[in-house]
Amino acid sequence: MGGKSHYGPYNVTQGGRGSIIPDPITPTATATSGSTEPNWPTTLYATVQDGGVTWTAILARKTVGTVVGVLNQAVVQHNKTVYPNHYFQYGTLKWLTGKNAGFKVDIRDSLGPVDQQGGTSKPYVYMLEQAQNPIEIGDMFEMTVGCAKTRIACQYFNNLDNHRAFPDMPTEERALATPNMSSQGYAPKQTK
Repeated sequence: MGGKSHYGPYNVTQGGRGSIIPDPITPTATATSGSTEPNWPTTLYATVQDGGVTWTAILARKTVGTVVGVLNQAVVQHNKTVYPNHYFQYGTLKWLTGKNAGFKVDIRDSLGPVDQQGGTSKPYVYMLEQAQNPIEIGDMFEMTVGCAKTRIACQYFNNLDNHRAFPDMPTEERALATPNMSSQGYAPKQTK
C-alpha cells in the first residue's frame, strides 16, 4: 500500500506525517534505498530521493483520529481533515479508547471537510452499525481504507491482478437464455 515494500529499521514504525505517507512508483529498474531515513514530504504527491529510489507522498490508507463531535451512535465528526469525501468508504473503524475500545465496525461512508457559509465543517464518518456504548468527544479510533470490490477500485489501488470477482460474467438470466426453437427465432403470431 504505502511506504517501503521491505521492512527496514525505520519502515516498521513509519506512519506518515500529517496523514501523508511515502509510496513507491512501480519500479522499472533495481534500486536501493539509502542507509538513513529521508525527510518524508508532507505535501500530497511531493517526491523525495532515497538513495536510488524516488518516493511519492500519498494519503495514508490507515490513520488514527479523534472524535470532535457526536451526531448519534453511528455518525461522528473527527479531526482528520486531509481526507476527501468517500476516502474510507467500505473500510473499517476500530475504537482505541473510550467505552467502545476494541469494538470494530464497517464504515458505510466518510465525508471530508466542506466549505460552507464562510466556514469549514468537520469531516464525518458514517458507521454501518451503531456503537455498543456511548461515544464521547476525545475517543480515539483507527480508520482503514476499504475496497468497493469493483474493477475501478482495484485499478485505483494498482491491484487489478488480485481482483477476485467476475465482472464480465453474464447474469443468470442471460447465461440460461435459450432460443425459442418452436418459433424459429420469430415472435409467435398473435391471435384474437
